[in-house]
Amino acid sequence: MLLRVVHPTPGFFLTDARLTVALDGYVIFDGSFRAGFEVGGPITPGPHVLSTRIEMDVLTRAREYRFEIPHGTSDAAAWIATLDYSRLWGNFTKKLALSQMPP
Repeated sequence: MLLRVVHPTPGFFLTDARLTVALDGYVIFDGSFRAGFEVGGPITPGPHVLSTRIEMDVLTRAREYRFEIPHGTSDAAAWIATLDYSRLWGNFTKKLALSQMPP
């Protein structure tokens, strides 16, 4: 099974920030917030935790998402987790957009 985590380019920002994203405690991305990213890798059925951290000078915004990949899902299945940014809150939205990709 595969999981693809995506952070689309958020649009115009004057300055950049450091973004780190971890899956189950392992950093899967560490780089530019403003550039966006797409990273993928294997995932197993069961519960998982995806955490984000945006560091802007002295201000830090963190978010944690708990989700589960259902047991009995085909090994050929692929999932996509999209991190949507809210300018209003200055952080990623509270709910993770997780969906199974069509075969």
